[in-house]
Amino acid sequence: MIITEEFLSKSKWNACQKGVDWFRVCGETEHEPVIRKLMAENKHNWANWTIVRLMTHNQQIEYTVFSAELVLKNFEDEYPDDDRPRKAIAAARTCLKNMTEENKKAAQSAAESAAYSARAADSAAYSADSARAADSAA
Repeated sequence: MIITEEFLSKSKWNACQKGVDWFRVCGETEHEPVIRKLMAENKHNWANWTIVRLMTHNQQIEYTVFSAELVLKNFEDEYPDDDRPRKAIAAARTCLKNMTEENKKAAQSAAESAAYSARAADSAAYSADSARAADSAA
């Protein structure tokens, strides 16, 4: 796919100005070389941002499920009684198989619950790190 400055800045992509400025001087317009150049410059978040925007909605869901599954074991090792992320993954898979309004609502609800769980885990980790730092300083 050809990527243009106009498409980045005036389309539903709504790229940030830094990204548009980078693209303006990168010298590439085909999506694969653009992504390779982003990776070579350690702009991994920007590369991921670009890749996701090249996907269809279903591909985005599949990618999200894939990504979540990569870290699920880490989460479950730390929070073995919290099954919300696993339920969100299952709901997304169900939605992919049969994209009904009921399944979409169930997937959205499960995803919101999993996001709440992730925020709570992040907050707990931050608090624990802060307490360790305070103990070390004392």
